[in-house]
Amino acid sequence: MNRNNLEKYIIDRNQVKIMFTNSILTLSVLTSEIIRVFQDRGCNNNSYAIEENKTEETSFEVKK
Repeated sequence: MNRNNLEKYIIDRNQVKIMFTNSILTLSVLTSEIIRVFQDRGCNNNSYAIEENKTEETSFEVKK
């Protein structure tokens, strides 16, 4: 059985890196309404729905 269990998470400023057994998911809190979700799948290009940098200082809390 292939398991991809949650191992830990790290908060670094506006990013939350969620480490699973077989992958890493990065959540970037851009504003109180916009969260970018990224998972590296080994591709050379990234697709972004947000054209320009709209990052603003945002307070957030991670709950398990």
